[in-house]
Amino acid sequence: MSQQRTRWIRALFFVAIAAIAVPAISLNFGNSPARVEKEHGLRLPLSAKNLECTGNAWMVLDRCAYATFEMDRSDLPAFAAQLIEQPGAKPPTNYKPRDMKAPWTKHAPLSGQVYKSPTGDFLVVQTFDLADSRIGVWLFTDWN
Repeated sequence: MSQQRTRWIRALFFVAIAAIAVPAISLNFGNSPARVEKEHGLRLPLSAKNLECTGNAWMVLDRCAYATFEMDRSDLPAFAAQLIEQPGAKPPTNYKPRDMKAPWTKHAPLSGQVYKSPTGDFLVVQTFDLADSRIGVWLFTDWN
């Protein structure tokens, strides 16, 4: 095989690897609705803004994911329709809210509850009252 053909095959190989790796990495890092959907199993409304995602959901064993975002209060019923109540469920004793950059997470939430998680062992959802008919949402998903 000629050197030029070998270089061409190597280049195609690296392009193919990048085409697979870049989307996979971008779903595990960054702040995107796709990451929230992947880690928490919830679809965000179009009004969702100021997303922040953190955690180690990309790991294999004990892992967790956190997310905060703001959305229009009018989208809350549709968002809440995705949540399945888990009566009597409480977060595990090692549950500890992570500090997030959204300033409203420092205040007392309007509501907070543990739900069945579409992706993990449980899902904690807290809502916060914001100005201008918006609401803040804080998510925590854990896998044990």
